[in-house]
Amino acid sequence: APVRFNTMSYPNQLLGAGSFGMAVQTIQIQLNRISRNYPAIPKIPNSNGNYDSATEEAVRTFQEVFNLAPTGTVNKSTWYKIAYIYASVKRLAELDSEGITRDEFPLQFTENLTPNMQNEQIRGLQYFLAVVGAYYESVLPIEITGIYDQQTENSVRSFQQVYGLPETGIVDEQTWNDLYRAYAGIVASVPTEDAEWIPQLYPGIVLQEGVTNDYVRILQEYLTYIHRTVAQIPEVRNTGYFGPLTKNSVIAFQNYRGLTPNGVVGAVTWDEIAGLYSDLRFGYEKRPYQSPGYTIRSS
Repeated sequence: APVRFNTMSYPNQLLGAGSFGMAVQTIQIQLNRISRNYPAIPKIPNSNGNYDSATEEAVRTFQEVFNLAPTGTVNKSTWYKIAYIYASVKRLAELDSEGITRDEFPLQFTENLTPNMQNEQIRGLQYFLAVVGAYYESVLPIEITGIYDQQTENSVRSFQQVYGLPETGIVDEQTWNDLYRAYAGIVASVPTEDAEWIPQLYPGIVLQEGVTNDYVRILQEYLTYIHRTVAQIPEVRNTGYFGPLTKNSVIAFQNYRGLTPNGVVGAVTWDEIAGLYSDLRFGYEKRPYQSPGYTIRSS
């Protein structure tokens, strides 16, 4: 499905040394996730909501990478730029999780692509639009179906508008080549994801007190990992049994994320838990040669 990730609104105050709270923790988690794809940005070892020197350094490097004033503080423009780049890398991870790669599609232009066509070339078009749309907010989101439907036409028109091309909604050779160049530039600059880090998709069944299965065990694993950063969410043993302790942990998470605190795990709660788990796992995993965000001293 086409995705635009929601973000917490700017807290209407400059974030810097001495700031503390959920807004700071949001920035820390998002920067650590972004740094998975942009390893020049150093890790923030503790995403605890305290705006420490590691946070300041990560913010400053982010600002340098994305051509913002390198102040090391988070104003409104930096806040929303972080949120936008975070959404972009999440969207690329989502495409990776769908098992779609450019190797599946022809890369050379073969014919004009027009509404109502249905073939692998259309899937390739939609894939390229989805990737480019993750980095160009004006390019409309799109589903990868292989059918040139109205949504595809609208996305093509939005791309043509961004690139100053005639807004025909038809993919001619110039539109195809410009789209592929935009896609290739993004792929070249952003490392791909490791499949092992992609979280389990929602299993399609409701998890609640009394249930025993492997999905409950995965849920418990995610909650326990999140507990390392968000202490108010209790850790639970990975037993596979959804008992009162697991329910309490789920309720604590739902309260933390502003969800209905009913202790029942449906699609929304599962996606929120899996998403935060993924952010934290990606965030703390350091790339080779990437700064860990703290000084390594020899003994």
